Order: sequence, then structure tokens, then C-alpha cells
Amino acid sequence: MLKEWLQSKGVEYTDYSVDINPIAAQQMVQLSGQMGVPYSVVENDEGETTGILGFDRQKFESVLLGA
Repeated sequence: MLKEWLQSKGVEYTDYSVDINPIAAQQMVQLSGQMGVPYSVVENDEGETTGILGFDRQKFESVLLGA
């Protein structure tokens, strides 16, 4: 659902498959402190990042679209 939503909004993203990439899985755990997916890191133009666990549509809209 998250990927479909991002595509519908024209948001570019990089998908890391943590189930087949142990390095990506380790990095996700370091960033999020847990193993839940999806876990997204959104970076703004100033380089600031926001971590979002799950598909929290309201949080994505707020962070990405300023809604």
C-alpha cells in the first residue's frame, strides 16, 4: 500500500528489501530500534530526516506534502 501511495503522489523512493538483504535489515534496526516493516526514512531538502514506522498516511502527508 505504501509503494502504491508514494507512486500515486509522484514521490521518488528507494526500496530496500530487508527480507533478502541482511545489511539493509541491520541498518533498519539501527535506525528504528526494531524489526517492523515498512520503516521509512524521509529526508527533506535541508537533509533533515524523519522516520516513519508502518504506513501512517497522515504522517506521510504531513512530512511529504505539508498537509
